[in-house]
Amino acid sequence: MHPKYFDPKTGVTAWCSGACVLIPVNIYQSINGFDEDFFLYCEDVDLSWCVKAMGYQCFTCANALFFHYAMDRKDRELEVWKAAVLLAHKWRSVNFKQYAVHMWKQYMDLSDEDLEIQLNKIQPHSITDVEKAIPEFNQGLYFSKAMWR
Repeated sequence: MHPKYFDPKTGVTAWCSGACVLIPVNIYQSINGFDEDFFLYCEDVDLSWCVKAMGYQCFTCANALFFHYAMDRKDRELEVWKAAVLLAHKWRSVNFKQYAVHMWKQYMDLSDEDLEIQLNKIQPHSITDVEKAIPEFNQGLYFSKAMWR
């Protein structure tokens, strides 16, 4: 499980891991499923926040068991920070976007102009959706209150 907070009584959490997720088909269809702008990483956070923007909650089943195979990827750090930039852009977090861009540029040579051209092709979520979802960027890549708090 990702190290994020969830209410131990109800299971309510800020987002659900895409490694093992169960979502009602009507909700999945109403948010148009996973955003294809994401290649890997953060797509589950985006999906969860879209669900929350619709007024639903996300839950963790801490006792559930599943197997998730993840290969070591040579470009993992690059892909993580690229996805983080996209997530911050879509959910309008200026500060985290600046940080994620800085981290991404450690792995890739990309000009600010080229980055803005790419991001301007991607529509951010509405201010209303951002206010409803309450995206968490203050904990870095955890996107949730830390589990140990």
